[in-house]
Formats: sequence, C-alpha cells, structure tokens
Amino acid sequence: MNQTRDTARTAMAWQQAAACIGADPEWFFSPDPIETAAARSLCSSCPVKAECLAHAEGTPESAGVWGGVDLDERRRIARRRKATAVVR
Repeated sequence: MNQTRDTARTAMAWQQAAACIGADPEWFFSPDPIETAAARSLCSSCPVKAECLAHAEGTPESAGVWGGVDLDERRRIARRRKATAVVR
C-alpha cells in the first residue's frame, strides 16, 4: 500500500514546479474568457506545461485548462493523433 502511495506521489511531483502554484483555481475552470486568458498566460511560461497536458490527456479531466489547452483543444489533439496513427 505504501509503495502505491509513493508511486502516486512521485507521478504528481511535477505539480510542485507548476507556475500555477498559488494561483486561483477558478481561472482554470472558468467560463469567463478573461479568467481563461489569465490561466493560459500563466501556462505559457510554465516549466512543467508538457507534464500537465500529459496528465490531462491520460486521465478523465473533462474540464479546465491543462498545459495551456482547454477541453475542446485536447479533443482536437486526440483526434489528430488518432488520425495520424491510423494513416501510419
């Protein structure tokens, strides 16, 4: 049991380096375009942006801005990847 907890803790360690630490979580889940823009701005210079996006793509994150990308954009990315994989 402890090994599972340690593995989960290590897997999410990237969050400690995120630019959004201490930011208002509402920005990342808001329908307000101004707050969404603030979230994207914060993401743009984040050192763990790729890890954040990978987390959202690998888990059922059904809302919010993750790695600077909203749900609709994540869906488009997934469709493009799937189409590319089929072509190969």
